[in-house]
This record gives sequence, C-alpha cells and structure tokens, in this order.
Amino acid sequence: DESETHFLLGKLYLNAKDYKRAIREYKKVIKIDSQNTMAYLYLGSLYAETKRYDWALEVINKMLEIEPDHYLGHYYQAKIYVELKNLEAAEKGFIKTLSLKPGFEAAMVDLVTIYEKQKKFDKALETYKRYILLYPLKINVRLKMVDLLFREHKYDQAEKAIKDILELDSRNKDVRLSLVSIYLERKNYTQAIQILNDVIKEDAQDFRIRFILGSVYEEIKDYSRALNEFRMIPETSEFYVPARIHMGIILKKEGKLESAITHVHEAL
Repeated sequence: DESETHFLLGKLYLNAKDYKRAIREYKKVIKIDSQNTMAYLYLGSLYAETKRYDWALEVINKMLEIEPDHYLGHYYQAKIYVELKNLEAAEKGFIKTLSLKPGFEAAMVDLVTIYEKQKKFDKALETYKRYILLYPLKINVRLKMVDLLFREHKYDQAEKAIKDILELDSRNKDVRLSLVSIYLERKNYTQAIQILNDVIKEDAQDFRIRFILGSVYEEIKDYSRALNEFRMIPETSEFYVPARIHMGIILKKEGKLESAITHVHEAL
C-alpha cells in the first residue's frame, strides 16, 4: 500500500544518506499510518543523526506511547539522552532496554560507558561481568574490564581476569602485555621480564616489545641487558630514536660520556 511504498523510499534514501528526503518519506508514512512504530523509530533516529535531539526525543516518546515495551525505542531514547548530557535518564533508558532484551549487546556497552562517565565503577564492573557471562568469548570486552580494574587499582582482580582470558587465548600478545603492566605496577619485574622474553622468542622482529624489555632492565638497573636490547632495535624501527636516547642516558650513568654523546647524536 501507499505507506509501505513511502517506508521503502525512506529506507532507500536513508541508505543513500539523503536524510532530508528520508525524513520526508517517514513523515508521510506517519501521516498515513499514525501507529507505525518503525516509522517513528527511523524518523527519530534521523533527527538524532542530524543533531536535532529535541525533535528526535519527541518522536521516540511518541513511539513509546504507542508501544511502551519496544526495546529499540527505549534504546534510542537513551542514546538521545546521552547527546543531551542527561546521563541519569540515559542510564535508566539503557537499564529498561536490557530488562526488555537482556542480551542486547550494544545497550550493555553503552550502559557501561554511562556508568564510567558517572564514576559508578562498581556498577560498571557488575555490568561487564554480566556481559561476559552472556558473551564469554568477547575478549575485547574482557580487556575493557581489565582496563577498568587497572584504573581502579584492583590489581588482584585484574590479574585474575587476564588469566581467564589467557585460558581462552594463551598466545594473545596484547593480553600478555596487560599482565606485564600489572606486574610492573606491582614491581614484580621477574615475571614481567619472563613474559616479555617469551613474546620476543615468538617474534624477534617486534621491536616495541624489545624496547619495553630494555626499559624494564633499565628500571631495575640491569644496564648490560638493557643496552643489549636497545642495540638490537634497527634504524628502520620507530623505536630506534628513543632506544638511542635511553642508551645515552645509561652510558652517562656509567660514566661513558663520549659513548653517550655518540648514541644521542645517532638519535638526531
């Protein structure tokens, strides 16, 4: 019928990013069929996309009057509240969305973001854990939880979370480096060095890891090993210049001023 034709045109214009014409078509759908919730949803999202947030909110609210338990309606309403800087309303909206559709991944991610912005870290952590129960293989989400735990200085929990990830993917380099960060924060240099050496054995051309390893040796004043790692970083690497500077600093500490000057000049 006529409303379906206008709805299809709206989607085509939307896909073509012709928002002005898409908005016009969805308005026509609503004029013909005032109960068409999806037309309200698309229209509201288009207003939000074009930063007309007050209009977007009015349209989505109208949609929710027609269908109060439409999870996407509550989700987009919450997204609009985020743009309007009303974080408390956004939080309630994402919670409502998840009550209607518990496994809605995007809403969980957005809710965690809102909690972190409001510094409600315990609630953010609780949401991450619930998310991981639903999506246990989402390593990127597990890493975000680790990052939160690390920022909150909950190193025991962060270490456990990382080891849980390594049970899923034992060779994941980024995950192992996260564990290195925790060990370094605790000044557990032996275990940090062991992981870094293991990673280098797997990929001797990863000069970022070699630079980190050299920096750890430098921190514990094992200058011989530090210099050895820095020397192995070639001129073609982005870590060549900082490595040469670190070598200069070490050599100066050892009283080898001429050699220190030479290495710093090599960084120029």
